[in-house]
Amino acid sequence: MLNDLKGKTALISGAAQGIGRAIARSYHAAGARLILVDQSLDSVKTLKEECGEQTCFVNVDISDAEQLEANLTPALNQNKPVDILVNNAAALTRRAPVTELSLE
Repeated sequence: MLNDLKGKTALISGAAQGIGRAIARSYHAAGARLILVDQSLDSVKTLKEECGEQTCFVNVDISDAEQLEANLTPALNQNKPVDILVNNAAALTRRAPVTELSLE
């Protein structure tokens, strides 16, 4: 059971389906403002409509750092502060120790 999240802002990456979508619905039901981040425009549009006015959608591929910064920064500036961060999105990368990986 979630605590009351009224007045809190949650940023959820990978929000279009599965676990991310379920988390978004739960946080919305608990009263949180949502920033939904995903590259699946159609799926998140329906979730945004379901969750209402206190929901912002950012259409972005998280594996593209320039696109991520350009598209996410305005949403973050409008929805400060972010109280809850859910890193649910995934990107295919090569397998290596994290210290050997670049941002890309």
